[in-house]
Amino acid sequence: LKNFLTASRKVSFLLLLMVLSGLGEAFSIASIIPFLSVIVDPITFSKQPIGIFISNILQLNEPSQLIAPIALIFIMAIMVSSIIRLLNLWVGNKFVAKVGCDLSLKAYNVAINQPYEVHLQRNSSKIINTATVQTSNTVAFISTLLDIITGSFICISILIILSFIEWRICLVVSLIMLI
Repeated sequence: LKNFLTASRKVSFLLLLMVLSGLGEAFSIASIIPFLSVIVDPITFSKQPIGIFISNILQLNEPSQLIAPIALIFIMAIMVSSIIRLLNLWVGNKFVAKVGCDLSLKAYNVAINQPYEVHLQRNSSKIINTATVQTSNTVAFISTLLDIITGSFICISILIILSFIEWRICLVVSLIMLI
């Protein structure tokens, strides 16, 4: 029961990191719009609600002064998103390696605890090869599955943020993805 709870918590933490990866990617994409807006036309951006809000908080008087804070927010969003994504990959790979190690150990224990007569009848190199290949295939499958789940969370988060920004683009992107 103790190992199950520990494994359950690891999977829960991994799922949380996947969701955070999706949200981080979505926030990075969402932060592009203010960044590009303030670079193209700081005066118009300073009259928008987000520009007014940032100007009031930082007590900025000139619209051109908004470029540095918005650029900093954009850079920080990308850095945080990248760190979460790297953490997600690291934890996922560690989890997959642990599962592979556990599977290999179980396969070894099953093979080694066979009666002596079974060992006389079977080719030991064939048993080891089969266990190794099957374990590698299972680990590759789990790794791919984790990548697909993470990619799905990222895709859904991006579509949600696009629907808030411009629902027509979101609809076109969704239709393209379905094809």
